Amino acid sequence: MGNLTRLQDAKLVNLYNVSTNGFEVALRASRVRLKKVKLIASLRLHLTPDVVKTLKARGCRIRWD
Repeated sequence: MGNLTRLQDAKLVNLYNVSTNGFEVALRASRVRLKKVKLIASLRLHLTPDVVKTLKARGCRIRWD
């Protein structure tokens, strides 16, 4: 997870064996520099509002597909 702090653009779709918790851990680890992220729409209902709020506050654009 240490290398995720350098991640700026991520497309996290079509990942079938990743739990909601796994997505949250990755998003929290990469929130420092993440500018764009594409997520599956169903995650919108399952991610904690804190994660989404923090990403948006840091200027990250979230695309829900």
